[in-house]
Amino acid sequence: MGLCKRNINNSKVVASVAEWLLNHPNYNERNGCWTSGTGEWNHWFEATALAISALVGVGVSHEHPKIQRGIENLLANKNCFTSPNMELDGIFAIQTLSQADVNLFEVQNEIKTLSEWMTTKADWESIKKTSADTFKQSCQISQSAAGIVEVMWKMVIYSSWSIRFTEGELVSLVKSGS
Repeated sequence: MGLCKRNINNSKVVASVAEWLLNHPNYNERNGCWTSGTGEWNHWFEATALAISALVGVGVSHEHPKIQRGIENLLANKNCFTSPNMELDGIFAIQTLSQADVNLFEVQNEIKTLSEWMTTKADWESIKKTSADTFKQSCQISQSAAGIVEVMWKMVIYSSWSIRFTEGELVSLVKSGS
């Protein structure tokens, strides 16, 4: 809905769905994360990243307490992002942290590891097969590659801006959308 310019401020439906997700039974209050409703198909940090991405994407502030707890949980467990067979979920988690305006330099080692993984170990042959053949999402590798490049470019842009501006000026520029 966010891509369609619908958000919590201009759509009652979107506001209701955001409220539903914020109060969903799969939100683990004690741990500050969303758990998967699909069994082992999705890891908790992927479910948390998906929830945060959806909420921030429709205008819920990244400063909302549940989103902040989710971000803190992701950052505290960032070592999971590069665990074997979790790399694609890790890339999505990093994209979500980027979307929530987290300083990406907090996960720069994970970004480096995942970008190396994308170019050396990722199953690029799987993009030629259907999900029926691989039992995996057939577009996941190419989407993840685009995601890691997007995050890396954001870091490059931020780095080049920080050379020319003070941190306060950067915050003002980002908030104004310049």
